[in-house]
Amino acid sequence: RTTRMFHADTYDCHDDSAYFLFVIRDPVDRIRSAFLYERPRNEETLKKFHPNEYDRRKAFFIDCSYYYMEDYVQRGLTKHGDASEECKMKAFTALWGVKHYSCHFFFNYQFHLEGIPKGAKILVIRNEHLVDDWNGVEEYIGGEKEVIPSNHSLPVMNGSQKNPRDKYLSKEGRKIVC
Repeated sequence: RTTRMFHADTYDCHDDSAYFLFVIRDPVDRIRSAFLYERPRNEETLKKFHPNEYDRRKAFFIDCSYYYMEDYVQRGLTKHGDASEECKMKAFTALWGVKHYSCHFFFNYQFHLEGIPKGAKILVIRNEHLVDDWNGVEEYIGGEKEVIPSNHSLPVMNGSQKNPRDKYLSKEGRKIVC
């Protein structure tokens, strides 16, 4: 039974918990999703709806003109990119979670791994294999073998429509991010 939460800057797990359960996803898909989730439509909406995050998100997305994922990667994460040196530094430090421009970049897998006690038992469920992994974890800790029927499909909960260019990441861009 899950009793505590470990998300972004929330950590109220007991250090003596029997297991720490993490749901992870393909790292590049996670980066792309984080970028799109935090990218403001424009400066006005950023200021209006996210005043507490305005300065750091403006410094990254608006000041560096990182509007599309492919542009961010090609302009900010490559030697031949045309972003300023300052914006290239922001691109790298954001992606590595070293500087807090985007919550979903900063609170990355490494951040969470460093937050749990040394020697903790970690269980992982892959988002792309949620049903099979959930059943495996359930059985591992002594529960039912198939608590969720293996043919059960879960709906994707993403309420916002995206322009195909928003999600586009070339093969080269994917290699750069990796």
